[in-house]
Amino acid sequence: MKDDNRCCIVAAYGRIGKSKNTQASSVNDLEQQFRAIAEQHNWSITQFYYDGEKDQRSWNGLIANCKSEQIDIVICTSIRCISQNFRKKIHVIRELSERERPVGFWFEEQSIFTLSKDGKLILTIMETVAEEESRQRSMIMKEYYRRKKDVKHE
Repeated sequence: MKDDNRCCIVAAYGRIGKSKNTQASSVNDLEQQFRAIAEQHNWSITQFYYDGEKDQRSWNGLIANCKSEQIDIVICTSIRCISQNFRKKIHVIRELSERERPVGFWFEEQSIFTLSKDGKLILTIMETVAEEESRQRSMIMKEYYRRKKDVKHE
């Protein structure tokens, strides 16, 4: 993945449920998962970032740290953890992977590493699909409001 995996600064990002009762166990479970993933790649995680269902504060902090070159690799258990605002997040991940000092995202469940040749291709495809879906949703909503306006004026 990176030339010398031992010297990479690795962070982990995950999403946890909204229930206060399950958050602590979710965090513990995720940290165990992240540590096992890191161990497989001979990485050591320096920081964990967690967001709730609607919260993005940790994501924003993670990205700020990536941009300030404090992180080289981000581990995510699955691509689902970035599903909220997917198009925007995929775009940010792409930008980070194209920097002079690139930041890679490892999505364990899908075995996608955004700095690999295959990972870059998959990222391009995902970004294109997300943009097209957003464009189609926008057209549908515009048509909906146009028809709604026409019905009111009849």
